[in-house]
Amino acid sequence: MRSMPSTKSTSTKKPSTKKPSTQSTGAAEKPAPRRPKAPAKPPLVRGEAIVQRVLEATLHELAQVGYRGFRIEEVAARAEVNKTTVYRRWPSQRELIRDALRAAARDKRVAPNTGSLRSDLFALARTFVEQTRHPLGQSFIRMLMAESADSELFEILLSLREEHEAMQQPLIENAQARGELAPGVNHLIIFQALAGALHQRIFFMREDVDDTFLTNLIDLLLLGALHPSARRAL
Repeated sequence: MRSMPSTKSTSTKKPSTKKPSTQSTGAAEKPAPRRPKAPAKPPLVRGEAIVQRVLEATLHELAQVGYRGFRIEEVAARAEVNKTTVYRRWPSQRELIRDALRAAARDKRVAPNTGSLRSDLFALARTFVEQTRHPLGQSFIRMLMAESADSELFEILLSLREEHEAMQQPLIENAQARGELAPGVNHLIIFQALAGALHQRIFFMREDVDDTFLTNLIDLLLLGALHPSARRAL
């Protein structure tokens, strides 16, 4: 038999995967220093939305720190706007506070029209009581009472008095049209007596005001404490 020719086994070598060595340069490279981030600026907002936010922030700031501690910069931070945005519309602190108080009065002191003077006064008084039960309302009214002697704050409140009295006028006109008010009655005394009695009970006596108290107070204001026979003798 012929012998088969011998075949030499050929082994294939895999190429080396080792990376060529590099000589160390000694010191390791330091990472580039990071630049400090600039503080985020409040977004610039325009329009009626920014006005409402600033006015609400003004009321909260007044209630928290009072008139003497009031700062427009803090209002801007609370409203999350640039202070230049505030100064652009309200150049002075006095103008900003006056507009905030005026807006609050317009929102919360709408004269009711229930069909009778007695029920109108009851609705007006109940709205005031509900406001004083809110923490913001309590702080705000106490601030006004404590700092009303401040000449600047007093001027602001005085400038708003005519607007406040004008809001009461429709209530009085409706009562006069229904023939409920006697001729010559000073209607301002009715509102002043009502507000004074509520302030006394809520802020000085620290007693609750329920519907029974409101009813008795309003009946006393409208009907008087004297017996009809005693009134005729006057």
